[in-house]
Amino acid sequence: MSTQNSFETPDRADVDRAIAQAHQMRSEFISRLLKSGFAQLRAVFTQKSGMGKASA
Repeated sequence: MSTQNSFETPDRADVDRAIAQAHQMRSEFISRLLKSGFAQLRAVFTQKSGMGKASA
């Protein structure tokens, strides 16, 4: 019985799939991040302030 683990080296197609999946995940993350950031900015700049309606 051998205590040494044996691992197969991934072939080029497996490496390419992993890289493509990582790029897709990064793209989706950045897209969600930008949408969230723009939504927050839009909420900040579209809030109506009561300061303009106050009478002195």
